[in-house]
Amino acid sequence: MGLSQEHRRSITRSLAPILGEEEAEAMVAEFPAREEDRPASKADLELVASAAREQLSEFRGETRAEFERLSGEVSTEFEKLRGEMSTEFSKVRGEMSTEFSKVRGEMSTEFSKVRGEMAGLRGEMTAGFAQARTDFAERMVILEEKFENQTRWVLATVLAVITLATTISALIR
Repeated sequence: MGLSQEHRRSITRSLAPILGEEEAEAMVAEFPAREEDRPASKADLELVASAAREQLSEFRGETRAEFERLSGEVSTEFEKLRGEMSTEFSKVRGEMSTEFSKVRGEMSTEFSKVRGEMAGLRGEMTAGFAQARTDFAERMVILEEKFENQTRWVLATVLAVITLATTISALIR
């Protein structure tokens, strides 16, 4: 219980001759003036601590419940995101597979065209070489005939010259 103003004055007057007025006032100032200012007892502290523990326990429970609720929401959102990502990845895989198939088909077509062109060129070259061989063989036959004709003519001319020379030589003798 707090000291009234009257009690404070009385205590200060009684202690002032012994301690001095300033010291007596300082000492009386340490006593609570109101009920709310009184020092707390052990029971008061235990009551406040108990209330604080109760509030902390309640807060812990609320916090735990809120955390579990938020954890559930986050888990749900992650599951949704996983599902969406899985769907998107599946779509992308499908699109990539389709595109790869198209590219493979286009490349196969192009390779077939190139192979066809190469086969055509090979055929043209083979035909060209065959024609060149035939042309060469024909020209060789013509050249051989010309050579034989020229060789006969040269031989005939040489024989004629020899005969003429023999005849002239016989006549001159």
